[in-house]
Amino acid sequence: MMKAVGWVLVVLLTLLFFSSACFKWFFAESGADHPAPLGLSLASIRVIGVGEVVCALIYLLPKTSVLGAILLTGYMGGAIASHLHDGESPVPQVVIAIVVWLGCAFRQPEVFRIVGGGFSSSNSPTSDAAKLNSES
Repeated sequence: MMKAVGWVLVVLLTLLFFSSACFKWFFAESGADHPAPLGLSLASIRVIGVGEVVCALIYLLPKTSVLGAILLTGYMGGAIASHLHDGESPVPQVVIAIVVWLGCAFRQPEVFRIVGGGFSSSNSPTSDAAKLNSES
């Protein structure tokens, strides 16, 4: 069940990043009434869109999803900085960055264990110590 939730989150996030990149590639020049973020050129915005797709693809693949999550966290950090610079709220970008890690962790529960969490008490260090003591 947890893996299914993780896959749903990962696919939805990948679609979100793909749609964002498509906007950067195809519709950015039509946004003449909106100033370019941080004064970036249209070519720079399109390169950022390419990077967004590459990060999302790396995130989508199970063997490289942790690397993808790290890269997307960095990408979202840039989005947060851009929104703060423009005086906008960064809350949606922070939420997306958190959901990126939740998707990765639900799909690969060992991510929770690496950061000290877990889904059950059987994953805790104290239960491991109790198992060792009961075996001896």
